[in-house]
Amino acid sequence: MPKSKSGDKKKKRESSGGSVKSNSKAKENGTSSAPREGSAPPKQTSNSKEKKAEKSKKKEKIQSEDVQKSQSQSSSSPKSTKPGGSSNKGKSGLESESSSVKEVMDAMDELKPLFDDPWSKSYALVQEDGSDLRARELLADTQYSFQIPIRLIELFSKDEAELLDEMKQLKSLLPPLSDLVRDAVRRHEDIIASYSVSKTTLKAHKGPFFKRSTVKGDPSLEFVPVNLHLQRLVADAPAADRSVIHDVITVGAFTAFSQKFRDGGLLQMVERLAAGGRTALDGDKASAMYQAEGVVQAIEEARSRILEACVGLLEAEKADDSAAIPALVKIITAESSRVDVALHSPVVADTHQQLASSSATGAAPHLGCLPVPPLAGRLVSLPAAAAAPADWRSAAAAVSAAAAGLCAAEGAALAAAVPQLRAGCDAALAAARLARATTRLREQRRTQLLRDAARHRRDICFSHAVTAASVGLLTRLWCRPADPAFMEQLASVGPLLQFEGLLSYYGHEAGMVQDMVVAVQDLEGVEFILEPAAAPKGPGVPEVRLEGGRGRLQVYLPTPKALLAGKRAGKQIRFHPRPVFFNVGINEQATFSEYVGGTGPQRAFNEDSFRQLADYVNLCSEQGVLPKPPSSGDESCPDVGDLIIQLGQTIRSGRPKEVKILQLASQICRAVSGIRFCSCKSAKDRTSMSVTLEQVNILSRELQLASAERPRALALMRTDGARRRNAEKNVGSPRFSFNTLQLLTMPSEYRAPPGTYGAVES
Repeated sequence: MPKSKSGDKKKKRESSGGSVKSNSKAKENGTSSAPREGSAPPKQTSNSKEKKAEKSKKKEKIQSEDVQKSQSQSSSSPKSTKPGGSSNKGKSGLESESSSVKEVMDAMDELKPLFDDPWSKSYALVQEDGSDLRARELLADTQYSFQIPIRLIELFSKDEAELLDEMKQLKSLLPPLSDLVRDAVRRHEDIIASYSVSKTTLKAHKGPFFKRSTVKGDPSLEFVPVNLHLQRLVADAPAADRSVIHDVITVGAFTAFSQKFRDGGLLQMVERLAAGGRTALDGDKASAMYQAEGVVQAIEEARSRILEACVGLLEAEKADDSAAIPALVKIITAESSRVDVALHSPVVADTHQQLASSSATGAAPHLGCLPVPPLAGRLVSLPAAAAAPADWRSAAAAVSAAAAGLCAAEGAALAAAVPQLRAGCDAALAAARLARATTRLREQRRTQLLRDAARHRRDICFSHAVTAASVGLLTRLWCRPADPAFMEQLASVGPLLQFEGLLSYYGHEAGMVQDMVVAVQDLEGVEFILEPAAAPKGPGVPEVRLEGGRGRLQVYLPTPKALLAGKRAGKQIRFHPRPVFFNVGINEQATFSEYVGGTGPQRAFNEDSFRQLADYVNLCSEQGVLPKPPSSGDESCPDVGDLIIQLGQTIRSGRPKEVKILQLASQICRAVSGIRFCSCKSAKDRTSMSVTLEQVNILSRELQLASAERPRALALMRTDGARRRNAEKNVGSPRFSFNTLQLLTMPSEYRAPPGTYGAVES
């Protein structure tokens, strides 16, 4: 807030809910400056005009508290904690002012309709030239933490049911293969039952819209990301007419806490399955399974594109749109060729031959016995499929012949040719699935168990990543000023999703890093689709629709209609994100990791992410969608290209605990309008140190925060700000879970102030 005279300051401090004395006492006790819910406001004194205003404010505050109290007592609504706190002006010379009731309501309006339980804290700071600098932190729960995982569990269960159906088609095999089939069927049924329990638990959940860090190991909540929140900084310099807004999605590591780390993290598990020669596994069988999975995925993707193009072709023919037909014919020809190549993979011929020789009747099951994925969305307008071919060779020939016939057909013949091509695609997918099922059956039992464990673990981590990514994108679409340039960026190159990790590559946290690496990479395969939606007028949030499944997920994001108006009206914006993950350990375990030489893999992850980030910046530049840098006053912002060079040099230096990697990556992300995510194990302690440092860096770089104010502003945010509120929401105490040894081993700018940390449940 702007500076005011001493008398006005006193009145403002009194009206904001506390006094200097009470706040100082709270600090001594190590508690947050925000009063507990239900605390009574202090008595106030003012002249007659001010009395009326204060009376009105008090009435509004009481009404707000009554609403929040009723919400907290409702079994169907999460607990809502009112923001607030007392003013504080101490040795730091900075004044921290809590939000008034009106500001709290404004914050709620800004974050509607996606968030709940907003908490706000304001600070009066000073620029280098002595002018006022006002900053405010906002912390809020997303209402999607449970909604999106529920839908993902449904899709994962459907995929698991398809694997179960594949195995059931082999029930006629003779012993000992029939015994292996029964064992595989039981394992799939157990996984489906487990997922069903998780879904039921999430649907029945009553309480906060976030998963507390204290229950991160609860198997019934394993698909829900830990401590997912929006951390927002809003700041302005009135004298210079400049302002900034910065969002970070804070979330616990995308990892399967409930599954432990006996087999390491996902990356290690996947590598063991994909390259058996480096392990005790049977290399040939592991390699065959890897090929079989690739064949199924390739045919699934090709089938989807072929059927989508068929719909477009029928519509273009009906509308007499001759300009669109050649491009669609080209897609059908190319994807049909891809199906033919995939079906002629040696793994398909070999496994079908093995299946025929091992069956009770001497012949493989008919390809039509396996169900294929139902058509979704606009594909339902396709004509029904014709009879499927009997074996994989005839399926491959049928796809090629039907594609050639379709591309040459016109008029009524075109509609008649579509069912033939669809039948060929369905048969090709059925052949690939039989090959996959037979290959799985021939694996060693320990390999089968590892594959099932890796699939379950990957589903969990993927659920965390998709939920967080969706929330980040929705926040940008609904809770920020309209930005046409960002919409063009989405449509042309996709958004940058920059994930920051503060995990040490040591012990269990090494497994967490491996889980996150795979989960973030898996986001590349997700297709996001924007569809118009209106803000809900009642409880609830705009629905996020999900279709597809593992490896072919489509996420339909509800988008304000105004953003899809104008030249984008009637056009669907579809994109794949560009995720990158930079990780630097900062605690005592990172020191141990350096001592035993375990930082090599982490450096490799960072180097790979650096190359992807540099490619993205180059692509933005080529497409002409590189955003203009935010205003920085008299100082010019570093060029994005220069920042990329600095980041590459910093990564290659190999210096231990080089947090400059994280800071440069976050600066580049902001410069290209990327979406930021910050994680440690539970997004509560190390994450808090990082996001508060980032906020102060932005104030210094873009709004000229006075250099003398910088360390004190950082201490204020960590002492009285949103992150202590986050800690209290998770563990019931406004303390960061650090001990003295940990702080001594952390970089100086990442250390919590005295009185803000201690031994608490993490």
